Amino acid sequence: EKAQVVTSKLSSLDWIASVQIKRNWISRSVDLHLIPRIAIAKAGEQYVDSDGVSFTSPVVISGSFPTISAADQASRNAGIKLLITLPLEFSKKISKVVATSESNFQILLDDNLRIIWGENRDDQLKIKIYKALLQLPENSKIKIMDVSDPTKPTVK
Repeated sequence: EKAQVVTSKLSSLDWIASVQIKRNWISRSVDLHLIPRIAIAKAGEQYVDSDGVSFTSPVVISGSFPTISAADQASRNAGIKLLITLPLEFSKKISKVVATSESNFQILLDDNLRIIWGENRDDQLKIKIYKALLQLPENSKIKIMDVSDPTKPTVK
């Protein structure tokens, strides 16, 4: 069937999240509904949506997105997973996630604070520690925070 061929071809475009084709036999009309992927980050030359799917875009997507920097695809996928699993209140402050491996991350925030995150675990605890350390007056000018071991956080 032609509708299935069209749906299949459009679905193969990585920037399209879903395709719906509806026919009205009475009015002889066809409605084509495309839902594009919405970028939340950029990884290399590709964008990333909230499901962690990497895609290219036929148009330039305006806006400021965190970038994912990684040595290889497995590390990039792990960096994407970290970004999308963090709470929005925290992730919206992120300008860059650096994945040095599949289990070692650094996060750069918009205010240029670099957080050595370590593994993608204990995220809620690490965020709680981040907030607590920022509240301390002596930490008003820190540039680096290490929460990779949440039992021994450090600042510089």
